[in-house]
Amino acid sequence: MNTEVSYSRLLKRQIRRHFGAEDQVPDKLRPFLNAVDDSYAHYEQNHKLLQHTVEVSSIELSETNEKLLEEASRQNLVLKALRNSLRELKNQTEYTEKDDEDVLAIIDMLQTEIQNRKHAESRIQLSEVKYRGIIENLSLGMIETDIDGKVTKVYPQFLEMTGYTSQELIGNYPQEFFGIVERVPQVLSELKKRKQGIASAYESVIRHKNGELIWVLISGAPITNVDGEIVGTIDLHFNISGRKAMELELIEARVSAELALKARERFLANISHEIRTPMIAVIGMSSLLGGTDLNSKQRLYQTSISTASNNLLVIINDLLDLSKMSAGEFKVEKLPFELDEVIEHVQRTNKFKSEEKALFFELSKDPQLSTWLLGDPVRLNQVLVNLIGNAIKFTDVGGVNVGVKLISETQKMQKVRFSVEDTGIGIGADKLKYIFESFTQEDDTTSRDYGGTGLGLSISNQLVQLFGGEIEVESEKGKGSRFFFDLDMEVTNPPQKVINKAQFSDTSPVKGMRILLVEDNEMNRLMARSVLELWDAKITECENGQLAVDALKENDFDLVLMDMQMPVLDGISATKTMREAGVTIPIIALTANVLQSESVKCRDAGMNAYVCKPYHPHELLKVINLASMCSKTSLDGANKSMAEFLETSADDLNTKKRLLEIVSVFESEALVFTEAVAENDLTKASVASMKIRPNIELVGMHNLAQCLEWFEVSAVNRSDLFAPMNGVFIASVMKKALKMLRVMLPSS
Repeated sequence: MNTEVSYSRLLKRQIRRHFGAEDQVPDKLRPFLNAVDDSYAHYEQNHKLLQHTVEVSSIELSETNEKLLEEASRQNLVLKALRNSLRELKNQTEYTEKDDEDVLAIIDMLQTEIQNRKHAESRIQLSEVKYRGIIENLSLGMIETDIDGKVTKVYPQFLEMTGYTSQELIGNYPQEFFGIVERVPQVLSELKKRKQGIASAYESVIRHKNGELIWVLISGAPITNVDGEIVGTIDLHFNISGRKAMELELIEARVSAELALKARERFLANISHEIRTPMIAVIGMSSLLGGTDLNSKQRLYQTSISTASNNLLVIINDLLDLSKMSAGEFKVEKLPFELDEVIEHVQRTNKFKSEEKALFFELSKDPQLSTWLLGDPVRLNQVLVNLIGNAIKFTDVGGVNVGVKLISETQKMQKVRFSVEDTGIGIGADKLKYIFESFTQEDDTTSRDYGGTGLGLSISNQLVQLFGGEIEVESEKGKGSRFFFDLDMEVTNPPQKVINKAQFSDTSPVKGMRILLVEDNEMNRLMARSVLELWDAKITECENGQLAVDALKENDFDLVLMDMQMPVLDGISATKTMREAGVTIPIIALTANVLQSESVKCRDAGMNAYVCKPYHPHELLKVINLASMCSKTSLDGANKSMAEFLETSADDLNTKKRLLEIVSVFESEALVFTEAVAENDLTKASVASMKIRPNIELVGMHNLAQCLEWFEVSAVNRSDLFAPMNGVFIASVMKKALKMLRVMLPSS
């Protein structure tokens, strides 16, 4: 895990611009970023010192100027008094000793004032020497220009920085020598600010006499005379070429990291496809074989194949989960779930495994725990099954205790402790700190005797960390182990609507369905076709996306099953082409790529759902039933129901009035629904759906009502990435339904 580092303000801005956030920076770039941060720190320190120097210098010079003005005023008074005295002497006809005294007093006064003036001039010279030395030691190039922008004075550091001489620059415009054409508007804009009395700092590029480009930070301020009139500009130049070079390296490193990440993602997608694709045939055919009449030996062979293939799939999934975590692709959900259901599933999954080894398996749940909590039930189940599976695997005598206990609670939160304790082989104290590392087991003997890859605990710990917890372990060699973790979980109410899972195991909706199967792998087509034909679906096969696009132009289908990686035209491109051509039937992706980014591509292309390979038949059936809810068959039966309804109530004025109200509500809320889906506002769309559904059920549009009910559940629970796309499809079905209602309504 990345260690929190506090970077400088300027570097943080660059990181946000190029990476989005500090925790998104690859670890291998952090030493480089630390070096960049040091450069920024030195730069900011020098800049602050420069600002302080200029401020102090300005204050001291201002104070000296005020003293000089006071002295000049006193000298004017002295001179005035001297002139008056001389005038009096001239007018006198007689000369007295008193006159000698007056002249001597005037001379003394003049000598005093002259001495004061010399002291003031000396102080100014010392101040100039002092601050010139500071500025030169700060490596600042300073230049002065007149009101028109011509150079009037150049300091040594600036000459050293640019390679020019003072004779070449004085009396000329700076941009004529080291200016960049693209930067001239910037220079003129800054000059305009100085004429308005505005000081500012900005970054720019100047050209050295040898042609080299130099990045500089320029701090400019107007110069005024004793009357406060602006007579020119002073600009301090600080060379920031080193920092700019580091910024460029940072950009290049970011681009390189992004390319590496994309390459890694492509590799994961390809390797996932290549590994999981053959597993489809193994698992699928094994499942189909298990549904046939087999003798005892054949059943043993089939069971062995099924068990081995499922174990291999677990290893493949572990490797892909680990890769997704490393790539930052892995996220946990926060959905309402029933804790009892997770516990029951864990118990069912592990009970038979413990019985096979003659071990006891006990599970206890604290009765004070809430039934409904917010979290990710799938990943929580994965962690518990992993920990319990390890406990059973490494225990030969005794058994396993699983506990789910309430530790503390507030009005809205409960701290829940999940623990798994066994009487197995235990772990040595010197090995405990390594057990959560990937591909790590206690020793080679453990791997040989018990099998496994050493990934389970690593993945489980990372999942718990994503939940906000940490797995802890207590163990003693030869006496067993206890793994436990605490999670803060938000208490919630049951969802307003829960999808009836039984309806998705019903094969009747698939019967007679015209399905276009697009898949380049012959074994995968065989497996899918065999399953779908068991459900009496009508199958048309295509080997690539282009053939599928052509087939849709010539034939009508109810649903498309689309592979992703195919020759000629891939699944994403084929789907986009179909949607652009006006195809509205459900398209379900068949993908071996389990990365989140792949599902987003499917959704954005216009697909309604996806099934991850290898899949079990019941998983495919569930997704087909979900997607086909919104197909054109959603209006089947509504026509007949509507006709019967009108026939039995033809003369009932109240019925006619009610029908007009239904159409009015349907029409207005359908518009709200369509606009909300387009804006991805699922909550607003769900509210509109709730208003539409009871009305359309009255006129026999039960399938469309059921489709809207599913959409509401998905929208409220945020459980379906494809809800927005399916909402678009539902909107198109409602448009057809409205048209049908208007046609069938009585004319008067």
